[in-house]
Amino acid sequence: MEHLTKEQIEELKNILLQWKEQLIKETHESVGEPLSYEGGDEIDRADTEAGRLVMLRNLDRDRKVLKRIEMTLQKIEYEDIRYM
Repeated sequence: MEHLTKEQIEELKNILLQWKEQLIKETHESVGEPLSYEGGDEIDRADTEAGRLVMLRNLDRDRKVLKRIEMTLQKIEYEDIRYM
């Protein structure tokens, strides 16, 4: 972070915080969706299951991205404290 100005670091921090907030909001919306489907024929159930698997894969990806965002925010905070 040494090559960034204070303004750039602050802008990066704000972007990361907004991104984190957006991912958390989307995760809460996805988690609220039902995971099971009892109606329809085999094709309908297979389609529902495929959609569920995609949703779970996306949630896992979002979890990893949130972890990286959090690590970067911690690094920014550490750098701020270190250079005060």
